[in-house]
Amino acid sequence: MKQTLLAVLLLFLTAPAFAQQDEAPEYKAVIIHYNADWQITSPEDAVAKRLTYFSADVKEIQHLGAPLFQHVVTDYYADNTIMAKGYYNAQGKKWGKWVFYHPNGQVDCEGNFSEDVPTGNWKFWSASGTPLADVTLDGEEMRVDNLWSDTGNQLIKDGQGEYKAPFPLTKGKGTSVLEGQFVDGYKTGWWRLTDTDGKMELEQIYDSKGKLLSGTVYANGVPAVSKVDLMQLISLPDYLLYMEHWRADPKYYPARYPIAADLLGCQITRVDLPKSDVTPADYYFQVLQRKSNGEADTLQYGVLVREASFRGDLFEYTRKNFKGPSPSYLGNNKIEGLLVISFTVMEDGQVKDAEVKKSVHPKVDEAGLRFVNSMPAWNPATKLGKPVASEMLLPMRFAVRTQYIQPPFTYSPERSFNMHRW
Repeated sequence: MKQTLLAVLLLFLTAPAFAQQDEAPEYKAVIIHYNADWQITSPEDAVAKRLTYFSADVKEIQHLGAPLFQHVVTDYYADNTIMAKGYYNAQGKKWGKWVFYHPNGQVDCEGNFSEDVPTGNWKFWSASGTPLADVTLDGEEMRVDNLWSDTGNQLIKDGQGEYKAPFPLTKGKGTSVLEGQFVDGYKTGWWRLTDTDGKMELEQIYDSKGKLLSGTVYANGVPAVSKVDLMQLISLPDYLLYMEHWRADPKYYPARYPIAADLLGCQITRVDLPKSDVTPADYYFQVLQRKSNGEADTLQYGVLVREASFRGDLFEYTRKNFKGPSPSYLGNNKIEGLLVISFTVMEDGQVKDAEVKKSVHPKVDEAGLRFVNSMPAWNPATKLGKPVASEMLLPMRFAVRTQYIQPPFTYSPERSFNMHRW
């Protein structure tokens, strides 16, 4: 007998509550300084910096501690030599042409991004200006058109040829020798890596489209099977990963500090909250922005919000009350997946505005909405001790299987790392 079974876990999302304006916002140029660990720091400790643009009105920035980069950005080395120049779209994704530079001003590499993913033709040069690579990217796939050695000798032409060149050791000093065959732009057949004494370190075999099939790593003369492609010929600069994650120098910025407000020259004051019977001691920041017309805006940033909570065991309540489509209706169809429903818990705890964010099947979606809309009142979220409306997400893993049950799970969309190595 088939049964409809599911698992649930509540997630909390803070919905932005900034007013929309009819006119496009005004933007202001700001400079962000980074230390050697790519943490945002003081100008005195900086080894690099970024020129970017924020909305001139601090209330238009949704996350003052880590706002999205948008529009043109220009990165510089400590001596003000340009490091990179590119563009972010309205969603904070790298878009269009980007150019990266060596410290001496010579172009390192250039190409295009589409929604954070490098795409199309990319070219690479050495610090002396000699060409290194000319490749075509399509998602995770790379087709090599031309490759040169560090001394300028062309090794691969029009996607064809034998590759043999020094290869940096992953551990220790010195270089190994990497050799293999390119056919139609892809690594093909056996590729081998040998150390300075001629001993085998790694060998791998690839299919005709450059897909790694199998490989053997030699450690102290002992082979071990491995499917990891350690022979990556090209990589894009990866410092952008750290910049985009807004890692603050703890010696310069306290935790949860509104960095964007500081960069815009706002007055920032820490407000400490006393400990009570129901809340721990905490603090937030009062941000004051003075405008050129003499007016001033204030906002509270980093205020502790106690999440809304279900009155009871949400998993047990769902198990007993969710009424999915009957097995007879679903028949032999394999219908399963993650159903995600958003809703708002109002100040009085009532559930409103249920909406399907991730669908499984029309009948399953309908059952999910019916279930959420019939839920009893929740404990509302509170801010500074006062009830506030809050947006919630309720993911439900739906499956129709025999004698199957899945325990509660964590539902957390992963932030993709957008630098690639090939």
